[in-house]
Amino acid sequence: MYRTEPIAETPAYRPAPTETPVTPVTEKKEDPTFRPYSTEDAFRTVIGKAEPSVDKEPEPEEEPVGDPLRIERSVVPPFDAEEEEEDEVLTPEEEPEEDEPSDEEIPPEERNPKVEEYRNRFSFLDEEDEDAKEDSDAPEASDESEEDDASAPADEATADDAEDEESDDEEDDAPPFDGGRQISSRFTEYMNQMKQSEKQAKAPAEEKPAYVPPDYSDYKFPPVDFLLRGENTEGDTEEIQENAEKLIDTLASFKVTASIKGVDRGPRITRYEVVPARGVKVSAVTNLVDDISLAIAAEGIRMEAPIPGKSAIGFEIPNRKPQTVRLRDLIETEDFALASSKTTACIGKDVTGNPVFGDIAKMPHILVAGATGMGKSVCINAILISILYKARPDEVKFIMVDPKKVEFNNYNGIPHLLIPVVTESKQAAGALMWAVEEMEKRYELIEALRVKKIDDYNEKVKADPSLGTPMPKIIIIIDELNDLMVQVRDPVENLIMRLAQKARAAGIHLIIGTQRPSVNVLTGVIKANIPSRMTCKVSSNVDSRTILEQGGAEKLLNNGDMLYWPVGKPKPLRVQGAFVTDGELERIMDYLKAQSKGNTYDESVLEEINRAAQKCSKKKDSMNDDDDGGDGESGDGVGYLNDPTFLDIVELALNSGRIATSFIQRKMSIGYGRASKYIDIMEELGIVGEANGSKPRDVLITKDEWHEMLARRSLDE
Repeated sequence: MYRTEPIAETPAYRPAPTETPVTPVTEKKEDPTFRPYSTEDAFRTVIGKAEPSVDKEPEPEEEPVGDPLRIERSVVPPFDAEEEEEDEVLTPEEEPEEDEPSDEEIPPEERNPKVEEYRNRFSFLDEEDEDAKEDSDAPEASDESEEDDASAPADEATADDAEDEESDDEEDDAPPFDGGRQISSRFTEYMNQMKQSEKQAKAPAEEKPAYVPPDYSDYKFPPVDFLLRGENTEGDTEEIQENAEKLIDTLASFKVTASIKGVDRGPRITRYEVVPARGVKVSAVTNLVDDISLAIAAEGIRMEAPIPGKSAIGFEIPNRKPQTVRLRDLIETEDFALASSKTTACIGKDVTGNPVFGDIAKMPHILVAGATGMGKSVCINAILISILYKARPDEVKFIMVDPKKVEFNNYNGIPHLLIPVVTESKQAAGALMWAVEEMEKRYELIEALRVKKIDDYNEKVKADPSLGTPMPKIIIIIDELNDLMVQVRDPVENLIMRLAQKARAAGIHLIIGTQRPSVNVLTGVIKANIPSRMTCKVSSNVDSRTILEQGGAEKLLNNGDMLYWPVGKPKPLRVQGAFVTDGELERIMDYLKAQSKGNTYDESVLEEINRAAQKCSKKKDSMNDDDDGGDGESGDGVGYLNDPTFLDIVELALNSGRIATSFIQRKMSIGYGRASKYIDIMEELGIVGEANGSKPRDVLITKDEWHEMLARRSLDE
């Protein structure tokens, strides 16, 4: 049987020595100044300033002899709650100085290895302690500092409580150090930098200011001197007389009696008015076109039977010395200057040499066809420039779609442009979708004022500004419809149909061009809703019938020779289109860009068009939702321009002016791998700069440059 002693309240178990006898020791008397192990001692133990302020463990008591199992117990002085409360309210004067912990009281061999490790890690605190001791020993030290040093043990509990309260607000800023000691300047500087960067990252993005249209009341139209003047050349009477004689002789050789009633000389052709004798059929004359061309030795003779408004058949024979029609000759005319419509366009000159003008608002949409190199794009440029000489930027806006990327690139940056020139088919479909939505919004405003069209709305609003603001007319120009119909046929066809049917009263008009007016491009739905037509020379009679519902366009000349058929006319007119050189175009564009005031593009319109373009895109999102960034992306980062998350991140960077990986993770709720890959793609595209250590990256482009980049980049690559 083994005998055991009763165990005290807080025993410390230790195996009793079996060989050496236990020397008896006397029990240590209770110390009235004893206080329990506190949080203060724990902090001091961690940083290595002192060992816990408790008495050393006494030697074990002598156990009774003969006891095979002896348990040594540490003597813990008893204390009650009243003594503890009295210890907590001790003043600094009552606190004994011998209880002040110091490094000298701890022998080197008894120091804890972890304490030495923490001392080495926080060595700068020792330097602060030495500086504090030197300051306390100086004669200039104040009494208050001496009292603080003396009362440090008593105030540490209060400081700990204050630190616990402050840690609720700034948890990361309060290190577990002694509250009565100052933190080093290096550590404080580091914490301040971390705190400042965290505030910058958590700062909310600035709200986008509402788009305010610039005031163009002081707008100046481009000088006419930017355009070249045409040469006035008189007709060659000998050529006219010779061709007239050959024409009558050829008809007589086929037993067709006729006479010439009049001659009209134009810039490119001369029209001879032939009156057949009584009883001669018109078909007998029209069947001799090829024979007349052989006799006169002329190319591209076209016959108009009969001439509208005259009892004569017109033979159109090309001039040997053609005359170039300059746009300046049309702009300087009185008819153009007195035209009240802001959408008045210069078309060219007819066969009689008279200028031909057209009002886009009355057309109200127009198809422009022509083979490659026949002058279709030059004709469209002449129409646009003539409108620029007539309307201010707040009166007419352009949306240009240029799949060839070379015809309208000079227009980027002018104040008349609503968005950057669109060069991709998906974004072109998005622009048309936005135009349909804008049309519906305008009809709601027009209906609210009980008017029928945009002109009446603007007049009413100008008379009473409290009713609203005037709305500019919008002209959508598509240089090549064939490219859009191949890639996004269904949405483009439906959107063009809706605009052509309803957009006239809302002030939205279409100018659509195509090189191949086939039935696959100009479908019945499009042709039925676009009444006005304009065609240069085409390759075949079939194409001519597709655009004009009749032949004749295949016999036209090159370099701007066209047939213009406006709405309301019984037959098309033969017109020589106005010519504009690249130098003239550049001078006018530079002048207009100089008058652009700040942000010329409406960012809300750009965002809506980009979203609509993504909806029209047939291609699925090329980005994976995994944090590794997915696969299937192009190496140059173009594929990310179709990723809505990437577009949102770029907008976030443009708004904040800088971007970081952690900021993207927090705002977009994505992983680190995906966020870092987005940063790398933005750097490849030139949106942000290179890495600058731990600081956020700077944004290198503006919002206008970003939207132009979206307009130029391909969403399909």
